[in-house]
Amino acid sequence: MVELIDSLEPFGQNNPAPVFASRRLTVKSHASIVGRDTLKFWVTDGVRTVSVVGFGKGKYKTMIGPGKKIDLAYQLMIDDWNKAPTVQLKFVDMKLSQ
Repeated sequence: MVELIDSLEPFGQNNPAPVFASRRLTVKSHASIVGRDTLKFWVTDGVRTVSVVGFGKGKYKTMIGPGKKIDLAYQLMIDDWNKAPTVQLKFVDMKLSQ
């Protein structure tokens, strides 16, 4: 899926990157701040567990904790930093699930 989305590049003003949403994801880890203001944590839908990275999203750190349920808007990306490539969710927006 990520490769298919990448084939639609270049993204920009007239061709925005697609944004997906998943509801009631369970947070699996404490959120950490890496770098300047980048948030990193893990979520699961009960079947698959994936990492989430939010550039400039440090203000959300206090809302995120293990066991909390969130609704997450994200873009798909590949994390190939220092390991085999894996799918990662790029945090766009979130709220606590109702």
